[in-house]
Amino acid sequence: MLPKVSIIIPTYNRAKYLQRSIESALLQDYPNKEIIISDNASSDDTEDVVKEYLKSSSVKYYRNPTNIGIIMNIRKCIFEYSTGDWLLILSDDDYLIDKRYISKAINLIKKDKNIVLVFSNYRVVSLYGNDNFNRDTKIELPCIIDGKWLFAHYNQGGIGIGLLTCLFNKRLAIKIDIFHEDSMCSDTEAWLKMLLFGNAGFIKDISAVYSLTDDSDTIRANLDRRLKSIKIIKGITSFATKHGFEKVSARRFEYRMLKDFYKGTLIILLKKGNLKEIKLLLRSSFRESNYIFISLIYILILKGWYYLTFYRIKLINEKVKSFYHKLRGLFL
Repeated sequence: MLPKVSIIIPTYNRAKYLQRSIESALLQDYPNKEIIISDNASSDDTEDVVKEYLKSSSVKYYRNPTNIGIIMNIRKCIFEYSTGDWLLILSDDDYLIDKRYISKAINLIKKDKNIVLVFSNYRVVSLYGNDNFNRDTKIELPCIIDGKWLFAHYNQGGIGIGLLTCLFNKRLAIKIDIFHEDSMCSDTEAWLKMLLFGNAGFIKDISAVYSLTDDSDTIRANLDRRLKSIKIIKGITSFATKHGFEKVSARRFEYRMLKDFYKGTLIILLKKGNLKEIKLLLRSSFRESNYIFISLIYILILKGWYYLTFYRIKLINEKVKSFYHKLRGLFL
């Protein structure tokens, strides 16, 4: 019998995007699946959108009486609602574009019983007008990868695991207590810890679309929330050494992950034009490591002028448009 797959869709006030996510899950040709929609006390038309899909026996709808936060909502789905052997978390504004993705992933799992998760390439699309974020991931890896090797090389050469394509083993997820803390990198923490217990499967195809909206955590999170990732990264290192990962390699991993975190956060802040938070980020990096601080200064010298100029031009265009509409209103 085919293992059961639970596609989890946590949602909050995204009625206008939710339909596409649900339909992409229903269109998966894998037969033994359930689709779990967990509504985090939405105040929009979410419930009405979901109603038409409840005719399908594979769709289950739950609604929290109050908003418990995205991470705790996901955790509730994993630990309380899902009945599958393998799980996939699809955000309410993301969607699958390969109808055979889950079938392909399960076929890989059948080939290697040591696989603990499967992932693929995906597309990033900005839905709020900032094309700087648009891209396709272009990861090149064999179809079966040693988990500890992938752990050690994570974030190198663009290697990363997107939430929207990661099909993972539920039993192991519960064992290591994933999504236990509200953090922007809770998913990365989960995948990295899981990789220490087995192999990963990889599908080269672009299987899903990651949507960046103006209210997504990637865009709107303040610096304090982003800096919580530092604690998570250090916790992953500690977990790895306790589970047989060599200490020197673990320290190298931690330094590289921290460096990548600071660099990635700086690029996001530059794209947003947030000078105040850039200053605070630089101070934090200086306290963490002189080498990381210097690498951020180097990025500012090379790329800062480009992103900040783009941001200023955008602001000027917005002010010109606003002035034009006000002027037009005087004569109409």
